[in-house]
Amino acid sequence: MVTLTKGTVEFVPIKLLNVLGNVTTLDGLGLQHDLYMDDEAETVVYTGVATLNDGMIALPLIDTTQLIGAPPAEMPEGDYSIFIDFVSNPEHPRLGPFKFRLDD
Repeated sequence: MVTLTKGTVEFVPIKLLNVLGNVTTLDGLGLQHDLYMDDEAETVVYTGVATLNDGMIALPLIDTTQLIGAPPAEMPEGDYSIFIDFVSNPEHPRLGPFKFRLDD
């Protein structure tokens, strides 16, 4: 599991090789990611954020310095789940969860 440090802005690389059948690049698929706390309630942190890619590696950018849509506050420590969506190819299923941990 990837561990991020509180107060940073970092990419979390997610390899998507062999999960999409005949797709050989993520270019043009309109990648987005959703972020949830990995708690019992599956608390939504944010949804529908544009995601970069490098070939078949999705690169969601996680900003731990501020919660989106909330008063300025850092994300709390703990485990989180990332889900990847394909806006331009909705026939592909939502992928995830891809886990990471946030620590001091």
